[in-house]
Amino acid sequence: MKLKNKKGAFLPCVIHDITLKGLRVSTKEKFPKEKFINLMINISGALMLDNRFEICWQKSGQEGRNVYGLQFVGLCDSDKERIYSFIYGHLSKEVVKKWWEGAK
Repeated sequence: MKLKNKKGAFLPCVIHDITLKGLRVSTKEKFPKEKFINLMINISGALMLDNRFEICWQKSGQEGRNVYGLQFVGLCDSDKERIYSFIYGHLSKEVVKKWWEGAK
């Protein structure tokens, strides 16, 4: 996955979770110390979004990576549908596994 910052540079990163509310992402880059950030998401060409995010939290991860919790701001219905389709089209096995995690 890649994120495109406001300077037009693509930043390599990893999406750990994605939902209709937001995502958890890690990167070696540091995001600006702002509350809101505009980013373009490109997940292997399967999902591309250009959206505004609220930076909800940040912490240091493994190998010097920065981990961020990002919440979508003003996500339109068509983008919600695209995210939903991506999650259930590409990640359905992981979603079902997560639902039943811990169940006996």
